[in-house]
Amino acid sequence: MVIYFSARILQAQSCGGIVGYFLGLAGELARNPELSIHVGLTPLNFQEIGASLPDNMTRHCLPGQENTIWAANERRTIEQVGPAWIVYSYPDTLDIYDEDRKFKVATCIPDLQHLTYPYFFKPAERSRRDFAFGTAIGSADLVFTLSKFSQKELARTYGCEGSRIKVVYPSPSPQFLSGRASPEAIKRTKKKFGLPLRYAIFPSNFWPHKNHIRLLEALRHLRKRGVSIPLVLIGDDSLADKALRRQLARAKREGWLWVLGYIADEELHALVSGADCLLFPSLFEGFGIPVAEALAVGVPVACSNVCSLPEVGGNAVRYFDPRVVDSIARAAEDVWKNAPRDATAASRGQAQSHRFNYRDSAAELLDRLREAPARRRASGCEKSLSSSRRW
Repeated sequence: MVIYFSARILQAQSCGGIVGYFLGLAGELARNPELSIHVGLTPLNFQEIGASLPDNMTRHCLPGQENTIWAANERRTIEQVGPAWIVYSYPDTLDIYDEDRKFKVATCIPDLQHLTYPYFFKPAERSRRDFAFGTAIGSADLVFTLSKFSQKELARTYGCEGSRIKVVYPSPSPQFLSGRASPEAIKRTKKKFGLPLRYAIFPSNFWPHKNHIRLLEALRHLRKRGVSIPLVLIGDDSLADKALRRQLARAKREGWLWVLGYIADEELHALVSGADCLLFPSLFEGFGIPVAEALAVGVPVACSNVCSLPEVGGNAVRYFDPRVVDSIARAAEDVWKNAPRDATAASRGQAQSHRFNYRDSAAELLDRLREAPARRRASGCEKSLSSSRRW
């Protein structure tokens, strides 16, 4: 079977965890000798994403300077490759859903955050998502998503049966699933970034839904009560709004915050492994990879009780209400004071995280591709296109 993965709109630092999801699924499928995997890349992501792909995957560079040109060149590439399936890791308005297409289309819709928190998005981006998501739901031969939470949200929103949308879980990276970083790697990485002996960590981009500002408020409240928790943030703080940037600057001046920007994968593995706890106050997640990765290396986690996060953390996590600063503070204090790690709790967390792995997820996706009926012409989701225009 020939499968073409479109990476046309993916950018390593701006697309969040969906890039790792694409790499994990495509890379695992490439292990199957019965499959021929092709990937469409652009001049903007060919080096960074392409370098992470296995050697036996065929890379196609889509020339041009913008998405409309890339899409036109991708159409020609697909005609030449002649795949049985195109897999889109994220919907785009220029994806191919021609009525007379000779291939089937599988599209991942990770979540519906733009409907839950529309004020986090510019109107043009909301409209783009509405159109692209509605078209995918109405026209794809297979729709899949990251969690049972997202599956239910998509089915409810678009008027589908839940069985119409498949769940294909993301996975912690192989480094995390292999266990904690070595003591030497942890010590070396802490020294490189000048970190204290004990710290909490929150690896996340500085998008509004990640809720950094309430986390900082919660830790400041604890400091007033004599509980000082040094915090390490991973991500590009240039994405933060003005109010958050002021809070970040204040915490840095007070000496309890480290903002490290983007770091290498092995450094992230070492810093999470060496943390006393992971704090994850996100208001919205389609999955929640950092939670699963911390659990994989035995690090205690306090995280939001919303969306997919209870599905990811199971009974191995201390939950809080991310909209209530006092709730965040109580949970953070609890996991901080209960470190060092409880061996039983760490073992429970590792077992929970290993439920999510790309070997099983790729097998699930491949089964769905093989089982898909003859190419669909009716959506099975009667509300999809009309709903996308209404929002």
